[in-house]
Amino acid sequence: MPGLAKQAQAQLAAKERDLMTPAEVAAELQISEKTLANQRSRRVGLPYVKVSGGIVRYSRKAVRECLAANTVEHGGAA
Repeated sequence: MPGLAKQAQAQLAAKERDLMTPAEVAAELQISEKTLANQRSRRVGLPYVKVSGGIVRYSRKAVRECLAANTVEHGGAA
C-alpha cells in the first residue's frame, strides 16, 4: 500500500504543476499531439513555452483561459 500512496501523491503533484506536456494537453483537449505541433508551426492555437533543447510545454493556466475564452454559451429565449 505505501507504493499506492506514493503514486497517488505523484499524480496529484503532476496535476498541480503549472506546465503541461504536449501529450497532457492533447489528452485534455482530446486532440492529437500532431495537431498541437501543426498549430505551433503555423503560429496559431495555444501559447506555449519552449525550454532548453526545444522541449515544448504549455501553461495549465493558459490552457484553461483559452478554453474559457472559446466557450460558446447559448442563452436567452427563442
